[in-house]
Amino acid sequence: MTEPKPSGSPIDAERLATFLDGQLSEGQRAELLRELASSQDAHDDVVEAALLLRDLDDEPAADRSVVRPASKSSHHVPVKPWLVAATLAAIGLMSVLTVRSREPSVSRYASRLPSDIAYVTTFDHEPWSAVRGAAAVMSEQGRAVRIGARLTDLALALRGAHADVSGIAEDVALLLEPRAGGGPAAQLFRSVAAEPSGDRLERASGVISRAADRELIALGAWAQAARSAIDADQAEAIDRGTGIDVIDDALPAMRERPAAAQAAHAVRALLESNADTRSLEPALTRLLTEAAR
Repeated sequence: MTEPKPSGSPIDAERLATFLDGQLSEGQRAELLRELASSQDAHDDVVEAALLLRDLDDEPAADRSVVRPASKSSHHVPVKPWLVAATLAAIGLMSVLTVRSREPSVSRYASRLPSDIAYVTTFDHEPWSAVRGAAAVMSEQGRAVRIGARLTDLALALRGAHADVSGIAEDVALLLEPRAGGGPAAQLFRSVAAEPSGDRLERASGVISRAADRELIALGAWAQAARSAIDADQAEAIDRGTGIDVIDDALPAMRERPAAAQAAHAVRALLESNADTRSLEPALTRLLTEAAR
């Protein structure tokens, strides 16, 4: 039996590639998740490789021969060229290495809410379906909206160390898994489920904050944050200006979904008119119901 690697030891590239590709056995994955929980360096290795794979999935084929340095931000994970090269080679992607700048994390909508707003089980977190969001039939656009909404739930659950944290993180992983290039991000959220923390959520969220449909993910995240504020009787915490911007960014993706677009326009009008919560809450719920189909 192989002895566990000491805390702080790097994960070898082949094992990392197998993990990100979802090919480890249950026991091997559990062992690696324990390593991620005890070593920030090991966790950073996984985050960096997942970020690169996310970029590769989004980058137009014509641009994939370009190598660009990642821009630095407060959440930047240092690139380890030897690990990146070896991991991508193990997955068969060494010839298409691309690194892009980071987008703000979609978990920011929850983080802007007052600290006493947390996840509560009495709230209808998934108004779009009577079954768990990850198991229901949905469009790809609807999947993106649900990912955003559940990210907000996860961020709020982490605030109070809620018992549902691991289950919500697993929901996000299940939603991500069927997406093109979603496997690495799903594995990162499973690491959040194994060892919940705000830092791990922020890093994992960064992987999906640059997805092609990030405007829809942001829509789900903001709408759920707004609904959570209303449920906590703190409607004044809703950032209405940001909400209008988020809706404007997401509307082009809803051109062929008239019910969702109509619901988005209704919420936008209420935000502009500074409508009270009696009108805004049902409009937000309808927006999530329609957009998450």
